[in-house]
Amino acid sequence: MVYRSFKSVDTASNRMHAAAYIAYMMVGSFFKKTVFKNPIHEKQLFMNYKAMKESKQIEWEIWTEALAEKVLADDTPEKNSCVIFDFQEKGKYYLRFRTGKRDYEAEIDRKGHLKLYPIATRRYTPRKLSILPVTEKKTA
Repeated sequence: MVYRSFKSVDTASNRMHAAAYIAYMMVGSFFKKTVFKNPIHEKQLFMNYKAMKESKQIEWEIWTEALAEKVLADDTPEKNSCVIFDFQEKGKYYLRFRTGKRDYEAEIDRKGHLKLYPIATRRYTPRKLSILPVTEKKTA
């Protein structure tokens, strides 16, 4: 078996997860209620956030809050609840903020750089079926 100490863990991954937690915390604070869909991932992100230096935490939080204010300025997120889904793809970490009206996505790369943007959503809207009564023709 191979054991790895905390110091040998990939620091880029730690930085990415810490930035993801800051995005979750700061962007999520704009909504009325925020629920992280996977509490285990939330805890892992939090542990990486706590491992950061406090001065770096504050710096990244201020920057993330400013970005969120700019992106969310058009909407009124304080009236909406939000469910957050997370996933990793191609070396990037994504947080998807699902609301009832408009969804947002935070993209974090391995250096901790954050992009926040609204995403187009497809909502299933069932078509109304008009059922016309069938009238029988009388044949003479």
